[in-house]
Amino acid sequence: MDEETRAAFEALHQQLGRRFDAVDRRLDAMDQRLDAVDRRLDAMDQRLDAVDQRFGAVDQRFEGLDRRFDAVDRRLETVEQRLDGVDRRFDVMDRRFELVNQRFDGVEERFEAVEQRIVSEGEETRRHFGVMAESLRRDITLLVDGLEVNRRAIVVLGEDVRAQFAARDAVLRAAFAEVRRDIAGVRERRR
Repeated sequence: MDEETRAAFEALHQQLGRRFDAVDRRLDAMDQRLDAVDRRLDAMDQRLDAVDQRFGAVDQRFEGLDRRFDAVDRRLETVEQRLDGVDRRFDVMDRRFELVNQRFDGVEERFEAVEQRIVSEGEETRRHFGVMAESLRRDITLLVDGLEVNRRAIVVLGEDVRAQFAARDAVLRAAFAEVRRDIAGVRERRR
């Protein structure tokens, strides 16, 4: 091989080395961006786990309340005709709980849809990361905003449920007081 060909190969080799170095730097930058996205997704998973735990706590509270209402139902079997108004209120609460369950189902479906979207777009995002990074950031921001809105709605719903249970307790106490007065009146008449 002559000196000119050798010099041309050497120049080509150096030029290819510089280009591969540039490609390596770009791939390293992409890896760092993907690591940042992974950290954000991990943070989202932790937030979703916290939401699931809150829903579990709410379910436990509802189960405890169900047990208490069962005990009240057993006590009130003898005065059932006088408590029709209370039964109607329980029916209203059941409908509201159905609405709450439907809202929770909707939230769960939205979470599943977002999860499916992230999985389906994962490969394409890796291939076209430069173009898709901004879109993914906007989607995550919208999801976080949606979670915050749902968290606030759950807090408001919890306050509403507590207020309704307080009202229900007041009605039941008044009914018990009336039953006790009736029993006391019956006992005095028997004497």
